[in-house]
Amino acid sequence: MSTTHPSFTSFTLPTNIDSPVSPFWTTVKENDQFYLQRTKTQRNALFRSVLGTLQSVLDTKQAPFRILYRKPNGACLQIVAAETEKQVDLAWNWLQDNLLNLLTNLEDTEKEVFLVTKINSIVTRKDAGTDEISADEKVRNASRSFRQTFNVPATERLVNYYSCAYHTNRMTSQGWLYI
Repeated sequence: MSTTHPSFTSFTLPTNIDSPVSPFWTTVKENDQFYLQRTKTQRNALFRSVLGTLQSVLDTKQAPFRILYRKPNGACLQIVAAETEKQVDLAWNWLQDNLLNLLTNLEDTEKEVFLVTKINSIVTRKDAGTDEISADEKVRNASRSFRQTFNVPATERLVNYYSCAYHTNRMTSQGWLYI
């Protein structure tokens, strides 16, 4: 049986985002600390097709919803990536109920450290009976492959993985880079 709180399934390790303003995202909700965004639906079928192809080739398909933490310097940290509106709403409500007041009462220099520590603890906590707590099947499969290939103990967590290639004049080798 899983002990995971339903709102925690979409939390991700904090990732730097230069600006919340993007031609690909629309802000749905915001407050002094967070943005909830959804991918923009492109009306141009050609653009949608090209973007989808690029995301597939580069293996960079984004979840359609995300929550960003507003850093004092104007940059952001992505802390939630959700596949459904229900998942992102659960995460948003949890942040509102449990972190918003705490962050408001902290000094600017303390806010990011507190938030990153809290989100990292949510994402990397142990969850009995699962190899990886991510809701993303690709991440779970990569985690299993990482453990099997390198004989990594269950106490180690896969942070991220990237498709990569090594190219010389004679050959190219395709593979994965695990962090």
